[in-house]
Formats: sequence, structure tokens, C-alpha cells
Amino acid sequence: MERHVLIAGRGSAVLEALAQEALDAQERILRTLDAGQDKPQIAESLAPSTAFTIWNRRSPLSARSVVIRATNVLETIDEAYIIYSSPDEKLLPFHELSPADIELKIDSDVKGYIFLVKEIVAQFSRQRSGTISLVLQHPTAPFGSPLEAAAAASFRSVGEQLFAAYQNEPFVLRGFESTASDLKEFARYLVASGREKSDRARGRWLRYSGKSGLFSFGR
Repeated sequence: MERHVLIAGRGSAVLEALAQEALDAQERILRTLDAGQDKPQIAESLAPSTAFTIWNRRSPLSARSVVIRATNVLETIDEAYIIYSSPDEKLLPFHELSPADIELKIDSDVKGYIFLVKEIVAQFSRQRSGTISLVLQHPTAPFGSPLEAAAAASFRSVGEQLFAAYQNEPFVLRGFESTASDLKEFARYLVASGREKSDRARGRWLRYSGKSGLFSFGR
């Protein structure tokens, strides 16, 4: 059965890998693009199954627009993947950051994700079904900046609180965390887990090992 999937996050290699795996699995997707980002090249045979929408991470109205477009295009959302991935670019040394640099990071990567997660939780509360999967992808080495560490930790902590607050709802909330470099294999597992009917991952963070294709069940 064709699944309808929203894939949202900053433009990143893990988002691209997940979108491709979902299309290969014959899922119909809507995925976000950053403002100014070109649409990725997609095989003609897969093009009818994918749609795009711009997400301005600093705007609460843009977060709402992402969800409205998803419901218009997909009609119903079977699963929403919200991906936080550490950016490729390095921030300035912490002591050299300006107040504007700090505000931009917090607006984009803390408040921005909270805006989006709120809108998606509201949509799933209305439709009373589906799965929300939070995906945290970050490097094994220390974060490039205390500011980046704070943003990633915020995303994880928001997930923890959501798991507790919505544990008795008719939709599923869960999280996947990975430091693995094999993004294709990680994306394949995410898609496979979405197609399973098991609730074994409900209400918790699963840490991807990147070795055997398995997750360890840990908070």
C-alpha cells in the first residue's frame, strides 16, 4: 500500500538519502527545501511521487504552511520525519560569535524546529493517526560549537518531553538518533521501520549503531 510521507528538515545529505529511499520504496512524499535551494534532480519515473515546499526555519507561518501544503498534496500524512542534522559549515569560534550570529542559530535551529514540530503534532492530533519520527543526525566528533551542541540537545529534549506528553494519543511519536556515516543504510532502516506495524519504538529515542543495522533501545 502506498504511504504518504512528509520529510522535513534543513537541506542535508541525510534528508536527501531519506527522500530517495522513500521514493525507491514507492512512497508518495512531500519534502522541504531551504529558501533558495534548487530542486534536486529526480528520475522521471519517480517525479509524480514527489512534491516540494519551502521551509523558512525562522518563521512560524512557514512551519504552518509546510503542514497545510502536505495535507493538500498528500491528503493524509501516514508518517512525518522531522530531521535535525548538524550543518556542514563550521561556526566561528564561540568567543567570536556576535549576538546576531547567536540569534540566527537559535531562531533557525531551536525555535524553528519547535514551530514545525508543534504544527505537525497538531495535525496528527486532528487526524488521530499516523507516526511522527524525530531524526537526530550528528557527528561522532565533538560538536563544532557549544551553540550547535545546544541546538541539537534542544531537539532531543523536545522529543523526550513529547514522548511523555503524548504517550496515550492515537498517533505514534518516536525518535531515531545516529552518528553513522552510512546515511543510505540509515535511511533504508528509517523507511523500513515506518512500514512496520510494530509500536516497539513508540515513545523513545533509538540510537542507531551503524554496524549491524540495528538500534539499541536507550533514552
